[in-house]
Amino acid sequence: IVLMENLKNGQSCSQFSITFYDKNNLEISTIKGTTIGAKRILTFPTAAISKIKLAITEQKASVELERISLYQIDENLIEKNKESQM
Repeated sequence: IVLMENLKNGQSCSQFSITFYDKNNLEISTIKGTTIGAKRILTFPTAAISKIKLAITEQKASVELERISLYQIDENLIEKNKESQM
């Protein structure tokens, strides 16, 4: 997942979470993170996901996202990340 925050008024996101859901709308897992900034790239193992939910859980001001992109990458490129709970 690539998140990009519009920084024209500065960085506003302090904490966020992304929750993944399966085709039956059941929660699979959640990734938690801190700032987004100009570009935040989060990797996680491949899973059958039908929906994601992004929640800004702490902010300095109103958060304006510029882009959210989701890509499937080679499993060997996935980072072992403390923030990921998948």
